Amino acid sequence: MVVDGKEGKPYDGLLAGSRIIFDSPDRLHSLAVKDGSSIYLVEEKLR
Repeated sequence: MVVDGKEGKPYDGLLAGSRIIFDSPDRLHSLAVKDGSSIYLVEEKLR
């Protein structure tokens, strides 16, 4: 995921059917998949 031009950890993609959720003006989270079966909650703080 790339936020404000800054690249984070690599994942295979978003979990099917999931969305990117903006909890506040400066924070978002989503569910990502890596290695075909591992699911991660990705949280990013925006500037």
